[in-house]
Amino acid sequence: MGLLNHLIPPICCLCGDRRSPEIHLSEALVCPTCRDALAPPEYGNRCGTCSIPIPQFIGHCERCRREEFSFDRAFAVHRYSGLPAQLIAAFKFGGHRSLARPIAAAMAPAVAALAPPGAPLVPVPSQRKSVRRRGFAGASLIAVEIARASGRPVLSLLRAAPGRSQKTLRYEERRSNALSTIEVAGTPSVPRELILVDDIFTTGITAETCARRLLDAGAEHVFVLAFALDY
Repeated sequence: MGLLNHLIPPICCLCGDRRSPEIHLSEALVCPTCRDALAPPEYGNRCGTCSIPIPQFIGHCERCRREEFSFDRAFAVHRYSGLPAQLIAAFKFGGHRSLARPIAAAMAPAVAALAPPGAPLVPVPSQRKSVRRRGFAGASLIAVEIARASGRPVLSLLRAAPGRSQKTLRYEERRSNALSTIEVAGTPSVPRELILVDDIFTTGITAETCARRLLDAGAEHVFVLAFALDY
């Protein structure tokens, strides 16, 4: 494999540059420059519920002051734009499943600050048609990589029933669609505290529905961790 890397240097899927051939091909989809650019930024002042950037003297954004959520807090590492958005697109739609590793590497440092020690990771479920199309469940792969870095277990407590894709729907349609398509997988023993893992946090409707299902199943506190915040 080392000789192959020398003969055909792998190409960074984000910037197109060829990487150093000394790096193993399985880790060679993102060049060092792009990987450094994807490191967690200085977080600044964030909403205490959804983590959207807000002025320093405000504790919660306007929406979170109006609404109540079933999850305790959501936190996203990056804004969904620029290089982080390119990374998600390459991961979800470009077939680069190994990009779960750099995505998780950016998310893992936030785990300890977000939730109590030992809280398991619960991936947001993917619809079967999405898994068939991509060949993998994105949030599950990310959760497994975060687990390797943090030492926390992964529990697949949720499943998605057939339904429409959330990204094609308006806000109220997303709410009713999520309620009808996300359910608890069987009758599991649910820990008191859980970390819900997803790639993108947008309206919060999917996270809210997942959290509500987990609370109904016996959880007491649900924290949400995402790679990117789309606002």
